[in-house]
Order: sequence, then structure tokens, then C-alpha cells
Amino acid sequence: MKPFFFPLVSLVLLLSVSAPAETMPADSLFSEKTVQEVREKGGSAVLDGKGKITLETKTKSLAVPVLEKFGIQPLSLIRYEISAEGTGKFGFVIYFYNKEGRRIGYKTVLPAFKNGKLETKGAFRIGETYKNQIPASVSICAYIAKNSKAAVDNFAFDCRKTIGENSAIRAECRKDWSAAYSSRLTQEAARRKNVPVLFLGDSITIGWLSSPKAKYPGGRDSWNQYFEPMGALNFGIAADTTSNLLWRVTEGRQLACNPKIIVLLIGTNNLHHQKIINSGAETAEGIIHLVNVIQKQLPETKIILLGVFPRKALDNHSDFPIPAINAMLAKHPWNQNVIYRDYSALLLGKSGKVTREIFRDGVHLSPEAYALLAPELAKEIKALQK
Repeated sequence: MKPFFFPLVSLVLLLSVSAPAETMPADSLFSEKTVQEVREKGGSAVLDGKGKITLETKTKSLAVPVLEKFGIQPLSLIRYEISAEGTGKFGFVIYFYNKEGRRIGYKTVLPAFKNGKLETKGAFRIGETYKNQIPASVSICAYIAKNSKAAVDNFAFDCRKTIGENSAIRAECRKDWSAAYSSRLTQEAARRKNVPVLFLGDSITIGWLSSPKAKYPGGRDSWNQYFEPMGALNFGIAADTTSNLLWRVTEGRQLACNPKIIVLLIGTNNLHHQKIINSGAETAEGIIHLVNVIQKQLPETKIILLGVFPRKALDNHSDFPIPAINAMLAKHPWNQNVIYRDYSALLLGKSGKVTREIFRDGVHLSPEAYALLAPELAKEIKALQK
């Protein structure tokens, strides 16, 4: 079996076999060319001849090309591995280009040294679009932050077109801070029976319980006015994906409260802040699979499925395929116990844009947004309770 990662030099050889001449990668990081370029940019570099290069910069951050443009496909998987000693931060920046060769976005990975060591590996997917344009090629630069020093002995990349199974339909138990909170929700579900309404989702769902005066202001006033009198429970957990919520309703047994109506909102975290982000189609499949699993457990329960809410594009110009996800959900042949509602137009308003008044940080809802949404949701719930 071949190694999981290719050394940078090996990747140069691998890409040169299939890449056109004009997209041939540059020399690797471990070269005299890198040393010269770093020095020309005001930093220092020493190549020891034993597969290690030491880079240092004090007054400014430096980006050094190590792989020139090479062709990719949207949703290709880029895997990386870095090993170094030093101080500060060291990593890379990857630039995305359209078919005309114009830069349309970027992504920076810049981990910090811990106790003088940097050992990291990970993966991410090329976006489906950047600035509403399809990426056709990428280039990679080594990146060292100012006031940093890095003695690098491993800087490796690998690019593959597919990642196999859709992770959005695979249940995944979180092991971070949320584990204790999720356990409390499981206990609450075991204590409560025949709950009238259960809200399931991520941080936008749990945001209903946040005071408008809190550090992260939310919709507590609207919750108290519309949903608390209904006896509603809120089982939202910040940063959950379809996979995490799938685990909570299966192994986590958080449907034991036998809700009569479920308000379900999930999917935005599949598109960001994950080691490997999901595509729009994968995310939609994850949501559909989750609904099917819930219905298998609770065939009589009514589900109000909410389309993924809009969110602001990232600073690196990567787009989120939310309209495509919601279109797939809208076209799906749901049975009579599932009601699909897309509130994008309500939240975007007349401008059709993500505004700070409604999306306080570009993703999460403001108290005003919850107040706008609450009567619409309450009307749907009351209609199902008749």
C-alpha cells in the first residue's frame, strides 16, 4: 500500500505526469530557490542539506510559492502534513483560480507551535464555487507569520478527487465540550414523556434560549412568548452537524421524550468548521437521511423541517451552497408527516442580502431575527396541533 501522504518532492513528480506544461509545480520548499526568495522578501532561510530548511521572519509575514498552479476539480480533497520545530506560526496558503486563471479565493492554514513543536495533518475540500465561480486550479505557498521561526523537515500534500462515503449520513459522537451537555439532554429526554414540541438543531436552535442581553444575544424573549407556553423543549447544541445530530437521536436516545412535533434545523455546520466539509448534495442527503431515521423511530410525529438558513460568505470568498441544498430539500417527496419550510426570503428581506440586523455575525440570528421568525413557526406548530 502506498503512503497516505506524498512528500512535496514526490507530489511534484506525481503532478508533472498529468499536468500541462504551463501548470507544472515549482521547486519544493527544500531548495536554494526558496532560500533566495525568502531572503529577497526580508526574511532569513538556511538549507542544511539533510531535508530540513529553517525559515525566520521578524517584521512581516512571508508567503513562498512551493507548488505552482495545477488543475483540480471542485470538491477535490487536499490533504496535508507538516512537521517543524520553532516559535510563532507556520503553515500554508492555498489559492483558487477559475478556468481563465484568475484568482477567485484562498484558504490559510496557519497552526501555532506548541512547546516548540508543530506536528499537524489534516484535510479539506475544494469548494464548489468561489465568488460564484467554479475553481479549476490551485497553487500553494508556504506561509510563516511575522516574529516566527520554523525549522521544517516535513511539508507534504496529496490531492484526490473523491473522498468515498458521505460523512453527512454517518452518525458521529462528539468528544469535545458538548459531550456533557448532550448527556444532560439524554437524561432530560428519559425523564420527559409525550413532549408537545421538540426543537432539534445546532447553535441557531439553542440560540432561542439566549437572552437578548447575553454575550451572544438570541431569542429568549420570543421563546418565552411563543414556545415556552407550548411546553417546548430545546435540544440544540452549538456546532452540531447532521452526523452529530444523527448520533444524538440514535445512540444518544434523545427522542425518548416522544415528541408530538419536531422543529428541525441542521446542516450549516456541515459546510464549514469541519475537517472535511460536505458538499451541498451530501448535506442535503444527510438531512434527508436524518429525517428518515427520526420517522422510523417516531412514525406518528409531525416534523417541521426548516431549510438551511442563509449565511454570509467567508472572507476568502468561498460560497456556501445553501440555495442548492434548500432546492433539493424542497423537491424531495416528503410524506404527509413532514412539512418543509424555507424562511430564507423572510430572513433576507427586501435587500435579498445577509444583514447584520438579522444575522448578528453573518451566521447566527439576532434577537430581531428570532422575533421575526417566531410567529411564523408558532403558526405552523399550532396548525399541526389542531
